[in-house]
Amino acid sequence: HTTHAGEQLSFQQNGYCKLANGLILQWGIGAAGNPTSLTFPLAFPNACFTVVVTVRGAVNPATTNNAYDINRTGFSYNQGAASGIYWIAIGY
Repeated sequence: HTTHAGEQLSFQQNGYCKLANGLILQWGIGAAGNPTSLTFPLAFPNACFTVVVTVRGAVNPATTNNAYDINRTGFSYNQGAASGIYWIAIGY
């Protein structure tokens, strides 16, 4: 991979990409459980704009996922699958 001045990358299962303009993209896998909290690999210096979660694996159509208590260092979530979640967060 190629980086430009001011960029930082972490190509891990729970990783991040910090762009030179300050935008940060983070992603990963969260454990199963209700409720569960997750800490970002990198704290957002200013704010987290959004977190999107989706269930890992096959699920019952009635399964719901939601992220809440979103802050600069992480978020909490509820989900109905035993396999956990995939997540992505965007902030700066």
